[in-house]
Amino acid sequence: MNIRWLGHASFLVQTRGKNVLFDPWFQKEGNRLVPPAASVMSLPKIDVIAITHEHFDHWNASEIEAIAGRSFSHVMAPSNVTRQLNIPSRLKVPVSVGESFNLEGLDFTVTQASHPQSTYPVGFTLSEEDTTIYHAGDTYDFSGLSLLRPDVALLPIGGTYTMDVLSAVTAVKKMYAKFVIPMHYNTFKNITADVDDFVKRIKENSKANAIKLAPGEAVEV
Repeated sequence: MNIRWLGHASFLVQTRGKNVLFDPWFQKEGNRLVPPAASVMSLPKIDVIAITHEHFDHWNASEIEAIAGRSFSHVMAPSNVTRQLNIPSRLKVPVSVGESFNLEGLDFTVTQASHPQSTYPVGFTLSEEDTTIYHAGDTYDFSGLSLLRPDVALLPIGGTYTMDVLSAVTAVKKMYAKFVIPMHYNTFKNITADVDDFVKRIKENSKANAIKLAPGEAVEV
């Protein structure tokens, strides 16, 4: 799998010749401090879009409609997101925690998230043979994370309604993740985090390897 961080909580995962987009948000306006590393028009054909919850910094309706309209992408998201999208109903995949889907030959599971500021937050796992990627969306650390065993965990570290550096380290240990890629930090003033401190703490306190990506960078797992 190739995992490319597009900034904030947005990732492009490429596997089995398919392209999966997690929490795409490419808006540059407002108080965003770090610009996105992609745009709607710069993306390849997208097969599946996975959106974790309804907050503005994890999706934009017009962007999703443009991507899905061009690529005929399936859009997996809680129903309060899918019902706002003006795309064919056959492309909408409303999700609930605990459900599993096979879309475009890829296996997804919808996981619980602890983010009380959202109406219905979720996370996603994407599995291919012996590799599983977990996108946490926005979540605090909580006991349910101990049920997950991802090879790669994409975790928020910015604090303010999500994990901060310390709780993300605890979550990695709880999940026994092999690799962790930090996300959802330094995009706004209220989610400032020291990513180098996170990498150091992961090395000192867990068996995982932390992968620090700059927006636009990718890693193969």
